[in-house]
Amino acid sequence: MSASEIRREHYKSCRSMSAIIDKTVIDCTPEKVFDTLVFFFRDTENYKLWHKDHIACYWKKGKDFSPDSVLKTEKYIHRSQSGDHNGIIR
Repeated sequence: MSASEIRREHYKSCRSMSAIIDKTVIDCTPEKVFDTLVFFFRDTENYKLWHKDHIACYWKKGKDFSPDSVLKTEKYIHRSQSGDHNGIIR
């Protein structure tokens, strides 16, 4: 059973719940997507280039999405209109 079939079956059993599904189509090769993600998750400096709310990023184990690797990231959430930060996801 595919992932979409599993989700469809799950949603059928939860008819009272709403589901938000987001899909992004990227017009390039899977290798280019992977290389881009490796670049942005390589270190904190590159991670901050991706988005102004990103704080830190480092590999706790392994690197570059190798098997069993563990990536730690931190980012601000709930930015107020004044630009102050009201929370951090770690």
